Amino acid sequence: MVTRKKLKIVNIVKQNYDTRNYTNRSILYNNAINLRHFRMKKLLLGALLLLSMFGFSQEKAFVRKYNYSILENSETFNRATLTVVFNYNGTKDVMFYLPGSQLYLYRVSDVTEGKTKSGSPYQVFDCINSDGGQEVTLQLFDSGVLRVFMGGDYIEYHQD
Repeated sequence: MVTRKKLKIVNIVKQNYDTRNYTNRSILYNNAINLRHFRMKKLLLGALLLLSMFGFSQEKAFVRKYNYSILENSETFNRATLTVVFNYNGTKDVMFYLPGSQLYLYRVSDVTEGKTKSGSPYQVFDCINSDGGQEVTLQLFDSGVLRVFMGGDYIEYHQD
């Protein structure tokens, strides 16, 4: 026979079961939301990291000023005034400022590092002249010397 005491216990158990069930559903729902937020945070963090890499991958511009030039097979230095801006305007292009004119070179290759037979380190890369589309190769030595190869010949520029 069912007494009030037993009925009360059954109701308490039933109530606890319903509450526990509701709590479990609530926990599952909260976990699903937290997982979604975690994935969104991870995606956002990845996007920010990617954007920051693009921002920092732009190389900083630097300027070199040259006062002397020498032709490939010559032994005499000529007085020259040349200012070269590498990584011009945040791009990897090069701008030459000559007396009374400018020359813009589009960089079309990656920078390759090397050493001469005597051990002088340098960087070399290919460009295209913006005016005539002529191919130009620039070789920049760590000592500051710049060689400009055009049409099989080169001009070498030196600083003071």
